[in-house]
Amino acid sequence: MGGAGGGQINIVTLSGNSHFHGTAYEFLRNGDMDAHSFNQMGGSNFLVQNNFGASLGGPVKLAGKTFFFLNYEALRHVETDVMVDTVPTAAEDAGDFSQSGVNIYDPASAPTANNPNYNPNLPVSASNPQYIRQQFSYNGVLNVIPPWRLTKAASIMLNKYTPLPNTLNMGSSTMMGQPTVIGAGNDSNNYLDMRNEHVTNDQGTIRVDHSFDNGDTAFMRYSAASAYGFMPEGLPGFGLYHDNLS
Repeated sequence: MGGAGGGQINIVTLSGNSHFHGTAYEFLRNGDMDAHSFNQMGGSNFLVQNNFGASLGGPVKLAGKTFFFLNYEALRHVETDVMVDTVPTAAEDAGDFSQSGVNIYDPASAPTANNPNYNPNLPVSASNPQYIRQQFSYNGVLNVIPPWRLTKAASIMLNKYTPLPNTLNMGSSTMMGQPTVIGAGNDSNNYLDMRNEHVTNDQGTIRVDHSFDNGDTAFMRYSAASAYGFMPEGLPGFGLYHDNLS
């Protein structure tokens, strides 16, 4: 084959003959007919998939030497994707991390105070900080960012485009005594996102063959395909749209 950097595709297509032949088919998958897994959530098994097509081949005219063959295939696929995300709580949106189980520090205070117990022979870590940082506090409550320190852009993103939690920390769930997800805190894995992906594919080929009286043959083939759809990614309202034609 050779040193091409991309993919290499070999196509073999059928030719028609002196008799008409055709096929038609449909392959169906549907969530209403699927069994549920042990820990499947209601509504998460939604699936409607149709894979169908047809082909036909034969002579252009009876007793002739020109033949055709054409086919068409399509895919229609809609399926619910279940994703577990981590989103801030309403309090965290407002800068209040006092119930989040973590300490947050003012980054502006980091270079101002050296840690007298810092050991330069050891890596910098939570137990061996190079600087003594100042915890955020507001109205005497630790781990709360003062309102004037919150940027407008961040507040708009958090309050307009980021959903609030809709479930408990799913990282704390267990299966046979083992955690299924390792959470980073008591506000982790707190948003259950169920959205549908859509896939629509169409493809087809037409081929015409001709046999000459001297024994030579020639054929023409044309193939076309299209694929478009949507794949949910990240937070609600975001995802990947694709629209390809070949």
